[in-house]
Amino acid sequence: MKKNLFLNRVRGYLALNSKAFRVMRLTFYLLLLTVFQGIAANSYSQNTKLSFKLNDAKVKDVLNVIEEKSEFYFLFNSKLVDVERKVDINVSNQQVDKILSSLFNGTNVGYTVMDRQIILQPTVGVSESMTSMQQQIKVSGKITDATTNETLPGVNIVVKGTTTGTLTDLDGSYTINVPSRKTTLIFSFVGYNSQEVVVG
Repeated sequence: MKKNLFLNRVRGYLALNSKAFRVMRLTFYLLLLTVFQGIAANSYSQNTKLSFKLNDAKVKDVLNVIEEKSEFYFLFNSKLVDVERKVDINVSNQQVDKILSSLFNGTNVGYTVMDRQIILQPTVGVSESMTSMQQQIKVSGKITDATTNETLPGVNIVVKGTTTGTLTDLDGSYTINVPSRKTTLIFSFVGYNSQEVVVG
């Protein structure tokens, strides 16, 4: 009788420990999976190397080839970034940031690589005079969805009647210089209605 009671207690203890062990093992595997996914996400842009050759191709064709050969995708406003420009490009086993540096070398286009998303936007030219910069007003803000309150990256902001503009970053934030408080900004984003807002 005592022997059966002892065996039942041992079996119960082992059953309890095996459940706890399974839970601990599963938690450990999930933790490892999360860590490896984080490392893979951060190193994707550094480890991805591409090879291709295009002659007399438009910039947008080069961007399409990069998207097809990788998991990157581009966000840009074709009114602000000249994607119709013809280029010759021959790359062999190069990282995307080096390809983009050579592609936009000598232009006013800058890029930001965020995981697999690449935002192309015009940069402020060094040749702009200091007087025009002093007369301009810096406008900044954050764009969020009205219903979900989530930030919206890649929203186009353009000064009405010009080609001056910018895109929101991953946090939905933007900064743009405008000539006066009477300037109208046009906000546009895929799937949303465009809005015109007077700065003042």
